[in-house]
Amino acid sequence: MYNQCVADFSCECSVCKKQARGKAELPKIKSLKTTHRNIGTRKRFIWLLAELGIQSLTHEVAIPTPEVVVFGKCRPQFLIQSSNHLLKYSTSGDKLRLTEILKSYTKIVRNRKKEEKPGVKSSEPYGKEIALLRYTLNNKDNDSIDETPEYENGPLRVLSEKEFFDFMYERAGSNLWKNIVYIQTVIKCKTGIGDVISINYSTAKPMNLDDLKSALVYDADEKIMSNDNISYCQLICKRIDALMHFYSRLEILHMKAEFCQDDLGKIWFMYATDICVRQVNMPKQLTNEQGKLTEEELAALNADLDERITQCSGKPKFEEYSNKMIGIYHNVKEKADVDRVLTAKPVCYVDNNLIQELQTRHTWIKNNPIIRKSAFKMNRDKSSFDPRNTSRTKQRFELIKNYSKNEDFFPTNYTQRREWIYTPTPEPNLRNKSSFILR
Repeated sequence: MYNQCVADFSCECSVCKKQARGKAELPKIKSLKTTHRNIGTRKRFIWLLAELGIQSLTHEVAIPTPEVVVFGKCRPQFLIQSSNHLLKYSTSGDKLRLTEILKSYTKIVRNRKKEEKPGVKSSEPYGKEIALLRYTLNNKDNDSIDETPEYENGPLRVLSEKEFFDFMYERAGSNLWKNIVYIQTVIKCKTGIGDVISINYSTAKPMNLDDLKSALVYDADEKIMSNDNISYCQLICKRIDALMHFYSRLEILHMKAEFCQDDLGKIWFMYATDICVRQVNMPKQLTNEQGKLTEEELAALNADLDERITQCSGKPKFEEYSNKMIGIYHNVKEKADVDRVLTAKPVCYVDNNLIQELQTRHTWIKNNPIIRKSAFKMNRDKSSFDPRNTSRTKQRFELIKNYSKNEDFFPTNYTQRREWIYTPTPEPNLRNKSSFILR
């Protein structure tokens, strides 16, 4: 029995291969892999939100969802908002700052709790709950659960206003955000998170495109929601499936969706588990009315347009506008005197007179580098220059001579000085003792 369970619930990951090694036959696992591909791929609730958010950038996505900020890599990744029953997707850095999320969530929830039914005023106070915090299961890292979506279904924590403030003041990048899946705003309800409605949805077989297209129309949503809650929740599931079909080319094989109804009777799409999708081949969508015409109808339409153009009386509008623009152009051209400037002598950007004057004032050899002559530079013959016979050296020797009257210690004439400089110093015992006497 154990071997049969291992073979039935094994996939292609290294963990399953290691567990099934030696406990199940290899042909069974191969056949199960093929069956798994035919069944589909498991996905997370965060993946579904991201797909709907990306689709909302180009199409209207009428899914009533509370504000959700999704975390990954210890930082907020994207934000899902609801405006006029339409879903909005944002990855702006300004909106994803923790302080901005704190401010916007608090404002949205406070305004939501102040809403009342038309003609009904309620004085009953509501709690201070602000947000719902979803943790990963068993403190798993939120970046490593894409292949194991079941770890996304962790504990759900309701944060009060004070707890939410203390929690959001944690710095971005902290390890605290590693096991946080998302933070979602609460709906208007006195206790808990509202009445939960669970729907198990699967794509109808065979696929009916007309039925899927009708699910995208949201004009009668409020009427259906007020009459039958279950039918409205099924409609929202079918709408999500239609969006996946038409814009992502995926079909939802199975999904367990959770809805919550607030005190005003509005139903919100809150969460989904056990999502399994598969690729599907969809026909090319027609984006305009012209795509619905056949070739014969298109040819007849073009012939009708050509006939109408020939029957037009008077000058076409484009010729009238062209003549006006040409007249304005000629007036501007005359005022600016453009013809005189263009027909004048071409401008020479090289001043020959200036170059000739510079050549006469400053002469240099073409092949040699230019050496700046200085009035302070002395033209000396380097071979006859002796640093010991300079005026500065003579002054220094004369200065020392005045303080020392011992000629043996300091020679006076040039020849003696030269020998004294180049002759090594004798040993102390061979030197004249009188040179060491201070007078």
